[in-house]
Amino acid sequence: MLFQDRATGYLLYDFLLDNELFGASQVLIGSASSKTAFGMAKLLHGDDSLNARLVGLTSTGNREFTESLGCY
Repeated sequence: MLFQDRATGYLLYDFLLDNELFGASQVLIGSASSKTAFGMAKLLHGDDSLNARLVGLTSTGNREFTESLGCY
């Protein structure tokens, strides 16, 4: 994973945390198989202080890979 992808995923994660997920109980992530989306999802999934459901959107061709990530 490139540094830029990790940094962008982290910044999105941090933004959501700073804003308390805007009161949401579910986070919908488009392009779920992308490095940026996966990085953010991994951080959100691993944060025990959050109780939000993560839903990943992806193409049929990337479904198996996305499901194997275990974050969505």
